[in-house]
Amino acid sequence: MPTAGKDKKPYDFIVVATKNVADVHPTVAELIAPAVTEGHTTIALLQNGLNIEKPIIEAFPKNPVLSGISLIGATETSHSHVLHDDPGMWKCTRLIYLYIELIRSQTSSS
Repeated sequence: MPTAGKDKKPYDFIVVATKNVADVHPTVAELIAPAVTEGHTTIALLQNGLNIEKPIIEAFPKNPVLSGISLIGATETSHSHVLHDDPGMWKCTRLIYLYIELIRSQTSSS
């Protein structure tokens, strides 16, 4: 994000849709930090793993953090051969959808 933080308007949302690799630098929190406006930017995580939101909440305690998971039905049948036997999908809770709709309604009414 080379220009993040230099924009005149703050980002309302940051969507992180990468593989979560814990304790590898730069961390997700370090990468998105220039684009996060304290108390304003909502961070939506669509990643693999448990408790992926904990380091983000610690790094940005005044920002809303939404967490979902991504699933891909795939099996490695032999070395370097992957069988995609189930369609991929995102499992975002209804809460994320409702939150986004709430933000949109507040923005359009102001």
